[in-house]
Amino acid sequence: MLETFIALIIGVIIGSITAIIPGLHSNLVATFIVALNFTNLPLPVILISIATTHLFVTIIPALYLSLPNESTAVSLLPGQQLVKEGKGYDGVMAHANSALLSFIILIPCLFFVIPFIQPIYKLIYPAIPFLLMLAMISFFGKEKLPWRLIIILSASILGILTLSYNSINEPMLPLLSGLFGIPSLISSLNAKIPEQKIIHSKITTSMKAVLPLGWLAGSIVGFLPGVGTAHAATIAQATKKFHAKTQLALLSAIVCANFLFSLATSTSLSKARNGVIAILMQTTQLHPDSIYLFSATALASAGIAYLITRFLAKVFAEHADVFAKPIIKQCLILFISVLVFSFSGWKGILVLVTASFIGSIPVLLNLERSMLMSAIIMPVLVFFWPF
Repeated sequence: MLETFIALIIGVIIGSITAIIPGLHSNLVATFIVALNFTNLPLPVILISIATTHLFVTIIPALYLSLPNESTAVSLLPGQQLVKEGKGYDGVMAHANSALLSFIILIPCLFFVIPFIQPIYKLIYPAIPFLLMLAMISFFGKEKLPWRLIIILSASILGILTLSYNSINEPMLPLLSGLFGIPSLISSLNAKIPEQKIIHSKITTSMKAVLPLGWLAGSIVGFLPGVGTAHAATIAQATKKFHAKTQLALLSAIVCANFLFSLATSTSLSKARNGVIAILMQTTQLHPDSIYLFSATALASAGIAYLITRFLAKVFAEHADVFAKPIIKQCLILFISVLVFSFSGWKGILVLVTASFIGSIPVLLNLERSMLMSAIIMPVLVFFWPF
């Protein structure tokens, strides 16, 4: 029992530190932890604690540093809007409040849903191409249509070349950093961040209304191969534009549901739909009863991670002006470039540069950057479509 508690605390601490470092995805951190070989502590508890903590804390660098990973790429745009309005703390807490509520409600539901996973999988699988097409269609609009076509086509081709051939390590790192992170940093080099208001944040009625939609979308992609949280978020928002805080709550619900249902599929179907779970399955023999340990670990970690996120949200809000300094943004660009080269090599740098050029076009033309998500939607659409 003591070893489990120690493993939980170690996982939360490691997850909190690494989550605020741009580019360090929980999958990378989990790989490092496995290599360190904590022989005297339960590895599943450490890894699940790290992954859970990342779900909460990674929203902070996404909002304040404009550097997302796959799970926060869609939240970057509404998050930036709130930061510009001086409501960055409110945005972080909208994400955290939604995440904590999602864990509290969904974890008990896992035990009722597990027997129905296989039938649901067979029902939903054929519809995935059409849902992805719906997301792609939502990117088109009457305004500057030729440029939209160029952006969507360029991003789609780059996504297919980057993600479909397994020739680049950690391909999401250069792809998302280039499409979203680097252009945001460059375009805001001389921008000022207004004073951030630290106010009591609560879940609004509109946020509560979208949580079930997020849970449904996240749970579906939680056991479908090749479809991630970014795809689910794009599909969920395809037919309606939500307020920035509501979008953050929706994304949070999707990410949490995806992670929790990935835990369920790992123990009931022996299939990993999450990078951390895949690493865990390679190192640990799982069985159906493992879901009890996984669920308890996730819920305990979520409670602690929520408090840590709340504390860090205040720290970042109080020092937001520091992150607006050009030298900080220049150092972040250099850091991301070095990180990409370290994990993805020269091919990763090529993807990073190309993606940065493509990602700069919507910024220069004042178009919404959500269409850049076609870079990760199109490869999956090509994979699923019954040609």
